[in-house]
Amino acid sequence: MSLVLLTGTVFRLAEIKTSRAGKPYARLTVKERNGESATFWGVTLFSESAIAEIDRLRKDDGVSVRGRLEATLYTPEGGEPRVSLSVIADAVLPLKPKKRAVSTSAARDTLGRSWHPPAGPDDLSDTIPF
Repeated sequence: MSLVLLTGTVFRLAEIKTSRAGKPYARLTVKERNGESATFWGVTLFSESAIAEIDRLRKDDGVSVRGRLEATLYTPEGGEPRVSLSVIADAVLPLKPKKRAVSTSAARDTLGRSWHPPAGPDDLSDTIPF
């Protein structure tokens, strides 16, 4: 058994499915850059905590996965034989997400509380006595 540690970006968002046995699993595609070229990896997860973690990811978010390497040979119709690389992941780590535009309207935090971004540098000029 070969283990792999793969770091890349989410290319195709996770699809969460249910096995015949009623257990959830997820599949996504991770794009690994190799200089000017890229390698696309299929990633399958069975851990419920890992599935919950990757379900929050968006396209182009950074991710690192660890798991068992699977390589299969296939021949597309009328083409040359190719290798398909995939990982049966046992651990997933979301990396720092790409910066996204922040809305100036009120947002809600995870507890449903309203939050307003600071209006400017004056909102951050409190003197802190320590």
